[in-house]
Amino acid sequence: MDIVNRINTQRLQQVLENRQRLTPIVETIIFLGRQNIPFRSHRDDGSLLDIDDDDSDVMTNEGNFRESLKFKVNCGDLNLENHLKTARASATYITKITQNALYECCGEEICEQIVSRVRESNYYAIMLDDTTDESHQSQMATILRYLMADGLVREVFCWIC
Repeated sequence: MDIVNRINTQRLQQVLENRQRLTPIVETIIFLGRQNIPFRSHRDDGSLLDIDDDDSDVMTNEGNFRESLKFKVNCGDLNLENHLKTARASATYITKITQNALYECCGEEICEQIVSRVRESNYYAIMLDDTTDESHQSQMATILRYLMADGLVREVFCWIC
C-alpha cells in the first residue's frame, strides 16, 4: 500500500505543479478574451524568454498574448518566469495549438455558464441581425437576451454565421 500512496502523492504533486504552470497562461487568455483583444501576430513562435535577452529588439511585437505574458513576468510573476525558462520547448503551453485549445476550453466554459443562466431565467429571446459584408456575403449575428434573477436584462453576443 505504501507504493500506491507514494504514486498517488507524486501524481497529486504533478497535477498541482501543472496547474501552477497553466494558471497565469489561462488568466492571460481570459483577460484578452474579456477585453476583446486579438491574440496573435505573425511572430508567434519560438522561445518567449531568451536567457541572453538584452532588450535589443524592443520594436518587435510578438502579439498580444505573448507580450502580455512578458508583461506578467516583468511585473514579477516568478512562477510564470520559472516555467518559461525551465520548461522544454514542447511543454511551454504557449504555442498556437495550445492557445487555441485553451481558448476553446474557456469558450466552452463560458457557453455552459450562459446556458445555465438562461435556464434559470424565466424569459429569454434570440435576436438575429443580417447584413452583407464587403465581399457581398451575408453575415448574421446572433445575440441572446435574457432576464437575470436580479431583474437586469443581459445581452450576450453569441456568434456570426
